[in-house]
Formats: sequence, C-alpha cells, structure tokens
Amino acid sequence: MGRTHCSHIVDRLYNYNKTGKPSPTMNKSFLSEMAEKCPPRTKKGQTDPLVYLNPDSGSNHSFTSSFYSRVLSNKSVLEVDQQLLYNEDTKQISEEFSASFEDFRKSFALSMSKMGSINVLTKNEASGSPYGFDARSEPGSHSMGRTHCSHIVDRLYNFNKTGKPSPTMNKSFLSEMAENCPPRTKKGQTDPLVYLNPDSGSNHSFTSSFYSRVLSNKSVLEVDQQLLYNDDTKQISEEFSASFEDFRKLFALSMSKMGSINVLTKNEGEIRRYCRRRN
Repeated sequence: MGRTHCSHIVDRLYNYNKTGKPSPTMNKSFLSEMAEKCPPRTKKGQTDPLVYLNPDSGSNHSFTSSFYSRVLSNKSVLEVDQQLLYNEDTKQISEEFSASFEDFRKSFALSMSKMGSINVLTKNEASGSPYGFDARSEPGSHSMGRTHCSHIVDRLYNFNKTGKPSPTMNKSFLSEMAENCPPRTKKGQTDPLVYLNPDSGSNHSFTSSFYSRVLSNKSVLEVDQQLLYNDDTKQISEEFSASFEDFRKLFALSMSKMGSINVLTKNEGEIRRYCRRRN
C-alpha cells in the first residue's frame, strides 16, 4: 500500500547506478508505464509527482498479496522490493506469498504482532527517528496478530507489582482475558495465545476497531492503552475509530516510509535471538 514521490525512483528509471540507462531488472512495459508518470526531471514550480507502490491496489489501498506477484514479474516500483528476487530465501517467500494470500496475511499479522514490543514515542522522544515513522498509525498494526499470555499476565494480575490488575482495563474485558490467561501455567502446559484485537480474531481482518477498543479501555497490550494517556494520540485514536479510511491511508503512508529501509545482509545486520532486543 501507499505511494512514493517520483524523485525517489527517477534514477532507477533513467540513470540506474549512474549508467545513464534504466534498471535492467525492470519489466519493459512497466518501465514505459512509469516513465510516463515520472519524467526525468520536473519543470520549475512543478510538484514532485506521486506514484502508487502497488499499482494493482492503487487508490483503494487494498491489502493484498499482489505486491509479491509484481516482484516476481519484475514490476516493483522500488529497487529495494525488487531485490527480494536476488536472494534464494526471499525469492522463495515471494513465490509462496504470491500463490497464497492466506499465508501472506497470517505471516504479516505475526510480523505486526512482533512490532507490538516497540513502545510508542511521543513529542521530543520521537524527533530522532531517521525515517519519520508515525506513532499515530503504527500501533494500528495490532489490528491483527496474537501475543502470548506471558506478555500480559502482569497486566492482568500484578500491574506494576501492585498485586492488582491494571486500573485502566475495562472490567468485563479483564474478566474475559483472565479466563484465557491464568496467573501461571501448569508444568508442561504451553503458554496460551490471545488475539491482539479480539474483534478481528482468526480472520486477521484489517480494520480500525483496534482504536475503538483503545477508547473503550479494552486494549490487550498496555503500550496500546497508553495511546489514551497523551492528548495527541488520544485525539488520533478518536479520529481513526470514527474513520477507517483515514486510518487506512495513514497506515499505508507509514508502511511506505518503511520502504526506505534497506535490508541488512551478511555481516551488516543480525538475526535476533529474541526479537525484542539486540543480541
């Protein structure tokens, strides 16, 4: 989903790696299509045109796996996306997700769930973000996915070591969660899983009901409920709860910004043993 400015891809269309030629990986017909929308340079006073990162979804901001079909057809708008074909592992994943939207949706939900370990930064705390990530819409990634009870058990029974549940939780929702998550698991028992957004549940639906739950004090994670503790994020929660379209557009923009992160490979990056912290 989302859009990007032509200035971010113009080198790929006309001067890839300073060769004076377009990227050799681009599908020829798609290259022509993009060249029509993005001229080599804009005229004085002309705004920098915008193009959709996934032309198949376009203005509908549809949540589909067609992105991966475009990667396999060499029709990616961004070079960083096309690079998924340059590695056997990511190529195989692209083929799998292109063939099965359900596999993609479940895996995406899991990834968004892992993002739940990132606390929301507000005001001056967020000013150092090199990519301009938006604390307003990214918590909305919790509209899908699950988390283990062990991650929320303190909130249900011993919030801030008080021996009591979090005072912000809706009482009926607290009872519901307590049924799903006992204070402790028995020996040999697996750590239960609960949905981050019970309204979407196993359907992994991408909706704004997450924000309605925040406003009703029915957030599963404390980090989500904290959106009410700040006037700015509270106002935005109210806006997104009332308008799914506003939420969808801004979420798409946030995902677009994440596209500027190049994948770290070999010794440049690391595979975390525990996703919530560096090794």
